[in-house]
Amino acid sequence: MVDDAEALAALATSTFVATYGAYNRPEDTDKHVSNSFGVAQQTAEIQSIEMSTIVVVQDTKLVAYAQLTPKEPPACFCHSAPIHLYRFYSIRETHGSGLAQQLMREVKRAAQKRQYEHLWLTVWEENPRAISFYKKSGFADVGEIEFVLGNDRQRDRMLVAPVSDA
Repeated sequence: MVDDAEALAALATSTFVATYGAYNRPEDTDKHVSNSFGVAQQTAEIQSIEMSTIVVVQDTKLVAYAQLTPKEPPACFCHSAPIHLYRFYSIRETHGSGLAQQLMREVKRAAQKRQYEHLWLTVWEENPRAISFYKKSGFADVGEIEFVLGNDRQRDRMLVAPVSDA
């Protein structure tokens, strides 16, 4: 799995830039990407015993991945046994194919297997496609938190879903 670190870093970088790059200053996007998606960071995350990384490969190409981590949720979260859906990325070519729904089912199964009861995540309030997907996947909006992209302070929606419908 450590061999996937370079591919995960590349997928995360390209997906993040494709999704958010046009809406943010290049210097803020670049700062976030360099701080979040490097090969060394991906290697450490893959090797972490607390983090679960689920990858989707099609025709030998990494096309999507998700990561779960037991990070403590913000104060607006009041659900039992939470786990953070830290990343959920898929390449644009897979959008609308059903792949994201399959990956979400795997995420919920992984959370259930680790005996968590709820998933929580944050998503930029200016990303209606992602918000719509998450709501169709059983997530409810429970509040907002600040997200700093580079030097730009933004608002993210915080969403929560039970893992019991895996």
